[in-house]
Amino acid sequence: PMLEEIMADDVRFGMKMRALRGDFAPQDAAKDTECGLSLAETLMTFPGTVEMRVVLKPAGNKQAVPQLLELLDAVSGVKVISHKQKERMNGKYVTLDLQCLIQSALARESAFKALASDTRVAMKF
Repeated sequence: PMLEEIMADDVRFGMKMRALRGDFAPQDAAKDTECGLSLAETLMTFPGTVEMRVVLKPAGNKQAVPQLLELLDAVSGVKVISHKQKERMNGKYVTLDLQCLIQSALARESAFKALASDTRVAMKF
């Protein structure tokens, strides 16, 4: 099979090949950093629903989840649609799975920055 056929059948392989070809590189090389928005702008559709996972520590704080949901809802361009929480490692951590309506790549980045500012957040992705 031709490379284009393989790329059409295997989405992940296709994305890798497009990245190697430079399809996701910003026009301005100065903006090509790990902090840039160009990859999210290229791969994601905005406005759109974005799944996020947040790992919280310590788990015993019952106010942590509602407070983090309020923190995210306060970010311009971000609206939490739904969430599920689950304790991990015998209650040492809480995993929070979120569905959010995000207006732009910049709003998504702002949400991650807001989460990073909270000391209870161990990981976010």
